[in-house]
Amino acid sequence: IVLGGFGYSYFNTKNKLDMLESNSSATTSQDDAMVQKIRKFFDLPNEEPEIQTVGDVARLSKDEFFTRAKKGDKVIVFKQVKRAMLFRPSTGKVIEYSVINL
Repeated sequence: IVLGGFGYSYFNTKNKLDMLESNSSATTSQDDAMVQKIRKFFDLPNEEPEIQTVGDVARLSKDEFFTRAKKGDKVIVFKQVKRAMLFRPSTGKVIEYSVINL
């Protein structure tokens, strides 16, 4: 996966997503609630996102997209519309949002 926003390449391979702690392929009810909360403030795509949790920040810190990431942040990927966001559940804030190229 390659994320491109403001001219940056955030992911250079699918391996970057593999570095995240993977949830099950289906989102959990907690993830569903989180996405619904975000929908109140963001016009999110009408599709089921892939959600993963940031684990080892040091392994991701070289990528611009993860510059401000913290352990426990969620990466929410909307594959059909090619968008991704980094969300911090502890503060309820979107930290990063970008267009992706799959």
